[in-house]
Amino acid sequence: MSLSPGARRLVWSVVGLCLLLLAVQPLLTGHLPWRGDGSLHFYRLVELERAVRHGDLPPVWAPDLGYGYGFPLFRYYAPLSYLLLVPLRWLGLSTGAAYQVGYGLALGLIGLGLAGWSRAALRSETALALAAPVAAVYAPYVLYNVYHRGAFAEVWGLAWLSLSLWAIHRAAAAGDRRAIAAAAVCSAALALSHNVLALLGVPLLAAYALIESHPAPIPSARARRLTGPILALLLGLGLAAFFWLPALAEQDAIRLERLVDGANFNFRAHFLGWRDLLALPRTADPAQVNPALPLSLGWPQLMAAALAWWPTRRALPAAWRRARLTFTLGAISLIALMFPLAEPVWAALAPLAFVQFPWRLLGPVTLCLAALTGVTAIRFGRRAVPVLTLGMMLGSLTWLFPARAPAPPDPSPVDLIRFEAETGFVGTTSAADFLPRDVAVLPPPDSLLPAYQATRDGLIPRVVPDSLPGATSLVGPTEGWNVTTATVDSTESFTIRFRRYAFPGWELTLDGRAWPWRPAGPTGLIEADVPAGRHELRLVFAPTPADRWARALS
Repeated sequence: MSLSPGARRLVWSVVGLCLLLLAVQPLLTGHLPWRGDGSLHFYRLVELERAVRHGDLPPVWAPDLGYGYGFPLFRYYAPLSYLLLVPLRWLGLSTGAAYQVGYGLALGLIGLGLAGWSRAALRSETALALAAPVAAVYAPYVLYNVYHRGAFAEVWGLAWLSLSLWAIHRAAAAGDRRAIAAAAVCSAALALSHNVLALLGVPLLAAYALIESHPAPIPSARARRLTGPILALLLGLGLAAFFWLPALAEQDAIRLERLVDGANFNFRAHFLGWRDLLALPRTADPAQVNPALPLSLGWPQLMAAALAWWPTRRALPAAWRRARLTFTLGAISLIALMFPLAEPVWAALAPLAFVQFPWRLLGPVTLCLAALTGVTAIRFGRRAVPVLTLGMMLGSLTWLFPARAPAPPDPSPVDLIRFEAETGFVGTTSAADFLPRDVAVLPPPDSLLPAYQATRDGLIPRVVPDSLPGATSLVGPTEGWNVTTATVDSTESFTIRFRRYAFPGWELTLDGRAWPWRPAGPTGLIEADVPAGRHELRLVFAPTPADRWARALS
């Protein structure tokens, strides 16, 4: 009995989910991606969820980071990958379980985007459209990011880049409001998920939109095919403006230069060679603390992509030829930028310095090779799909045996501060790169631990007692999320100090009137002069002018 088209799509969709199981198997058996940056993303999720629970949306200031004095993490680090997991926490999942689900969802969306693109751009049936997503999900760089680098946000960035590729094609082909809206949402999600992939991905998507406009026979039709995708990208950037616009406007308020200074983060120290890109899989050894893993392209993916150019007597449809040429040139161009010979290009284009690692281009290259695998699948037919998918899965096996790291219990703010102190990752960043510029000397890591341990909700008194004269009475202070209210009564003027780092957005009022404050010496804490008498003080983190303009635009 033959199945209806809808039933066939359902069957092959189930097959696609089954093919994904091997890639997520370590997550299903309790493995928590912890190596590399994995622990940083875990604790960021903890802090962002606390912010949302206290009504801080979109979150900017993380009060429990920076040893408890606060850190503007979500002003500069894209928050969407964590925000998507907050509903899972509200449904009762532990932080570790939500974190694991997040990785699995991202892998699934990478595959979904490429499957959708294959069906739309190559007009391939569902069975043939499975080859491209399998090539991407089982690519060495993707699995390296999940299980050996713990690059949670970057994996989500690849997911949205994959979905954006599909959406941009639909916006060019259809050009209707629904297609443009979908592409705008996907590109906005890309900008809100990973800064580096947004920096790389938006220009790549614009170039793809330009290529997709070419097949139209007359200039006016080409303009219409180009208008939809470009409008979608502009709308996407506008939707995400509430994040990236204030981050750009207030970049001088932090020590951003730490993102590119030093050998660890300077792009010149991280170029690759052919031996790296073409390295064979290495035997998995989960017992090793820092296993030597190649940053490679993957031989199954390379061979599958090369087969897209296998000579044939049959004339290929224009869409196939265009996709084959587009993604081949894209892969070659991006690979060339990963070699030391490309250093002048990186030096000339200043924003590329914030990519830090040229090998991060392996992410977009992976999607290019997956797209070419999709072309190979439709050229060789259904019989080729099992061979292609099996080859990809077998080639990935050595990446799927990471060291086991069970999920820890849900951490408290005290645990978060202890994590910063033990690892040196202040603000859950590798170089304290988002530390406010006015902070020259960090306080002792454990200076606020007693205050945190004395509270149940983690909202500690923010007025520094030593800053009050002996004769001053203090009522309160009452603490909220990034809000401190206190009543002081003194027979003499004095200087009050708060356990908050100075940063744009803090507003102080005295008796309901705006009151000036300043950074306190090398510590960078907020302090203000208070006249004699009884006064009501209120310190609150509020939207800056850049915030207000950007949110209005969004």
